[in-house]
Amino acid sequence: MVYDEILAYLSGEYRKGKTYQQIADEHGLSFGYIRDLIHGRNKVERMSLETFFKLFPSAQISLNGSAQSAPACTSNELERVRMESERDRLAHERRELELERRIFELEKELSKFERPRYPQDERPEHPYRVEPCTLSSSNK
Repeated sequence: MVYDEILAYLSGEYRKGKTYQQIADEHGLSFGYIRDLIHGRNKVERMSLETFFKLFPSAQISLNGSAQSAPACTSNELERVRMESERDRLAHERRELELERRIFELEKELSKFERPRYPQDERPEHPYRVEPCTLSSSNK
């Protein structure tokens, strides 16, 4: 089926060592769209013809016996798509960094409330520590 072939092509490019970003840039698509297609979050079945032709520019579709080819993309359109892809990638990185910063702040805040943990033999002496007394048989 065509859908399986499209997914196999994208997955194969990724397995060959290309990053999602490289695949996206090659075809004028966004990083997130390629990633979501490969992982099944976006369905290949819902792909537009425009996107299909970006992935397979030499493909032809036969409608009532007449072959239709991909419309030619202008360099401005490709540049726009590349810029959108880069924007998406940077936005994704920014969200990741913000999450890491927030986790760091929360861990720092939590450390203020935690009691230090010492191995049993290294605990500092408590200033008011009372040693347990033993009762001798004469005190009974």
